Amino acid sequence: MSHLTRSTSKLLRPLAVLLAAGLALTPASLLAQSPPPRATGAKTASTQDADLPIRRITLYRSGVGAFERRALIEGDNKVQLRFNTDQINDILKSMVVLDLSKGKGQIEGVSYSSKEPLARRLSSFGVNISDNPSAGEILNRLRGTRVKIKTPAGESTGTIMNVERKPTVLPAANATPPQVVDLPWINLVTDQGIKCVNLTESTGFEILDAALADELNKALAALAEYRAERTKTVDINLRGEGAREIVVAYVQEAPVWKPSYRLILPEASKRTTEPASKSNDAKDAA
Repeated sequence: MSHLTRSTSKLLRPLAVLLAAGLALTPASLLAQSPPPRATGAKTASTQDADLPIRRITLYRSGVGAFERRALIEGDNKVQLRFNTDQINDILKSMVVLDLSKGKGQIEGVSYSSKEPLARRLSSFGVNISDNPSAGEILNRLRGTRVKIKTPAGESTGTIMNVERKPTVLPAANATPPQVVDLPWINLVTDQGIKCVNLTESTGFEILDAALADELNKALAALAEYRAERTKTVDINLRGEGAREIVVAYVQEAPVWKPSYRLILPEASKRTTEPASKSNDAKDAA
């Protein structure tokens, strides 16, 4: 195991603090001798990303894992690492990046493409769908806008005054007496006056304001883009001369590590008494 300098130990202390007792990546473990990695990258500024493979994984019973990546790089370079979007916050908080060249290089910066929260982004459009509104709620938010409501009886065109719930008599069916329930109705201002349309009978609607219709399409596109973005890329920019060893360590969620053991005895062996123990999770202990 290699010896540590005081400056290197100080750089690694934040990670040990974040991992807490029993989960720490000690400086010695991060800088322990690993199989000599091959140099990657060019001697000048590289247009290709350097490869930084995982060299060590430590799993813990608390449901987290410590991951160590390291490689030899040459000259100016950039490392790109991809992580699941739901884990990126914990990874960035625990990440430690080291250049072990003793003055030949430096870490220029660590960055990633951060986007504003989805709800805030959706609320910025002309049609707010951030709270997953129903069709009636969307129409109510479009008050003052001309729309076309489609029903089996025909189409109704007008300017939305409001959407309200009002008692509606449902006709009797199969010997069931008529019922009165509150249903959503839309009130449209037309050339002939106010027209009320039962939205439960609507088969669709069309926003006649092209700008607002485009805003709704943009909001839906943003929703689809956010759902499709399952990973984020972290860029590590490196600057220096000659071959240098780079170490990146971080913590992320991982399966709980539970070791198990098996005792195999010869069939002709004498009778033996072996100790055994059983441990239950807190939720299993009644």
